[in-house]
Amino acid sequence: MKRVIISSTIADMEKDIKKSKNKLKKKPLVENFGQDEVRRISDKYFDLQIENYQQYSSLIREFSDWCANYEGDNIRSSVHSSEDIHKG
Repeated sequence: MKRVIISSTIADMEKDIKKSKNKLKKKPLVENFGQDEVRRISDKYFDLQIENYQQYSSLIREFSDWCANYEGDNIRSSVHSSEDIHKG
């Protein structure tokens, strides 16, 4: 049997995240909303972590934050940005 190696790119990961967001928008909001999708994408593109750690981790973090803050048509803004915390 011939082994097929699939080369994924950051662009592929971004497309997958966009598709997942559209899919999740059609689902009801529940506890841990979207975390299965975050794990799926994280696992699927794990090899990118080695090659492009900064971009990989940034995309995963942003998608996870999007899921945590999604409220239907509106997305909650973060409670405190890092700038607000440093202002005191």
